[in-house]
Amino acid sequence: MNYKQLCEPASSEAAKNFVYLLYSNVGFMRYIVLTFLALLLAFQVLGQWTPVNTGCPNVLASVFFTNSRIGYAAGVNGTILKTTNSGGKWTQLNSGVITLLNSVYFTSADTGVVAGENGTILKTENGGLSWNLITVLLAHDLSAVFFTDSQTGYAVGGQNDEPWGMACDFLKTVDGGESWVSISNAYSYPLYSVYFTSRDTGYAGGYEGEILKTTDGGSSYTVTPVTDAPQIMSLYFINKDTGYAAAQYWPPSDTMANGKIIKTIDGGNTWNAVYDSGFSTLWSLFFTSPRTGFAAGDDGKIVKTNDYGKTWYSINSSSGGLNSLYFPCRDTGFAVGGTIGDDSSFVLKTVNGGGYPSGISSERKPSGTLKIYPNPASDALTAEIREAGRITILDMTGRQLMESEANPTLKRFDVTLLSPGAYILLFKNDRTVLEGKFMKN
Repeated sequence: MNYKQLCEPASSEAAKNFVYLLYSNVGFMRYIVLTFLALLLAFQVLGQWTPVNTGCPNVLASVFFTNSRIGYAAGVNGTILKTTNSGGKWTQLNSGVITLLNSVYFTSADTGVVAGENGTILKTENGGLSWNLITVLLAHDLSAVFFTDSQTGYAVGGQNDEPWGMACDFLKTVDGGESWVSISNAYSYPLYSVYFTSRDTGYAGGYEGEILKTTDGGSSYTVTPVTDAPQIMSLYFINKDTGYAAAQYWPPSDTMANGKIIKTIDGGNTWNAVYDSGFSTLWSLFFTSPRTGFAAGDDGKIVKTNDYGKTWYSINSSSGGLNSLYFPCRDTGFAVGGTIGDDSSFVLKTVNGGGYPSGISSERKPSGTLKIYPNPASDALTAEIREAGRITILDMTGRQLMESEANPTLKRFDVTLLSPGAYILLFKNDRTVLEGKFMKN
């Protein structure tokens, strides 16, 4: 998994040019220029999720970026939008269809696939200038598409309508989306999300709160029921063993659906809840690193974790649902959605890593490296600590294994019970967060 790196805000070059013209040609306007710079900086630092005007009223269901500047969004009435300046301006493309488009995925700068209602699959090879309708012999709705390389891809969907009953669509292409074959293997429930960690190993989740896993490119799969999670809306894996799912469930005492995030650290064999979002169903997950991830859903809710999914906090709440998240860079991200029936769509953008919860001016990111010795360690290790705080030992999936008090006189820790492998050691207090990694023999 290649995580997104820090990228410069798209507006920075334009700002520099603007400042240069004013400063070099109009000396008496220097004060105005400095004021402009201060306001621009304040906007970029303090802004969290800012609405972007697309000029399109249609609800958006999916967003995808091929690099820090070029991105696509798809949605209702055959809508496909494109930006070439990191979301500053969006142009509507001619898809040639009027159906709901649920998912967009690009395998290169110019080649992409969109999937949607009634088995619709569209493909472009020229950056969206034209789209070819791919004929697929099914009439069900497709919810998600995912490619493992330029040729191999998967699309999932199905039907959950009375009186026609339920049906599953699990499709595969090996020619870059030109043709698709069914690999559903008699599975009968609709699927809403698909994610592959390698060419052959992947996961799909959907209506019955079951997560399918294949290790042979879809030729066969195992089915894992998830407790108290009857619908799996989104899947995201940060490595071959550790993944997250956004799920929808109905508590016995409630008549409204609730949302939760569940996590696996054993390749999908078991799943455990790590966050309950209440009445807000979460529709999309995205991680920018193993430590940092986001989820978005109903009522404009966006939540964030910065500790491997252990805790999640809300960083945005507004009117209208959010259906899809994408971060082309570590700090720059987009969320899209809208309100069906209100002819309204939403594109939100962040340039500061999603922002921080209310009342917190800066995030508790590691501010330095914690020196640990011996490394590798066999039975005990020492951390260079100069003040009081707490030490936490995590495995590489972010699972907390040990925690204890720490200070300059208490800085030697017993690791005898840890299994051989790699670990993370965190030191925290009110002022400092330090991180170190060590090996256990």
